[in-house]
Amino acid sequence: MHRFAKSLADLMRRNGWDLFSVAKSIYPDANYAKQGHCRCTILSHVCLRMFDGFDLYGFGIRSDESEPDLLVSRDDSLRQFIEHSAVDPLELIDADPHSEFAQFCERKYNKVIQPGTGSGFLGSFEPASPLYEPFVAMASSIWALHLLAWAYDPAVEIFQVGHGREFSIVYMENILRRKVGTLCGKVTRPKVGFTVVPGFRVGGTVVQCRVYLDPSS
Repeated sequence: MHRFAKSLADLMRRNGWDLFSVAKSIYPDANYAKQGHCRCTILSHVCLRMFDGFDLYGFGIRSDESEPDLLVSRDDSLRQFIEHSAVDPLELIDADPHSEFAQFCERKYNKVIQPGTGSGFLGSFEPASPLYEPFVAMASSIWALHLLAWAYDPAVEIFQVGHGREFSIVYMENILRRKVGTLCGKVTRPKVGFTVVPGFRVGGTVVQCRVYLDPSS
């Protein structure tokens, strides 16, 4: 996701887009310590839209999203994970452009590229698009992660943190990798500006979500 977001931002910049204006269109109320940090918003836009529906067995692309038989779903997910990991994702789409993975790619591409950026110059989801191959590579990793998550018992849970929530070292990591310091000898409690990368619960283990902290807090 980091590689794709960087490719997207670099391509937009080369085509004359003001990345700060793009970021403000995504999170109008966000504050930044530096204007260059607006790239965190673009990464957040990519991550949260790619992971939308992750908690559903069909990842939101199936018409029937009823509760699955967990024993069957775990075995099926593990089998699909092994099969998907052994195939080149580009070849997989070429072989079956109507597969669930191909549908997932097209729907997510339209969510990531069209609504949040207005980047019509990037084109639709087709090989001619300059972002087609890096997008498919990213989507393949997330698709495989989803299959693996549903192979666990219990299934892996996903979470994100809303704007204005207090920072927690248990559930969150500062995306800038700076320590949350002290002020006048007292521990500060900064507020979350927005979630950049969602977090996960794997049984009793928490994989922290990565957040951008509001510098005004």
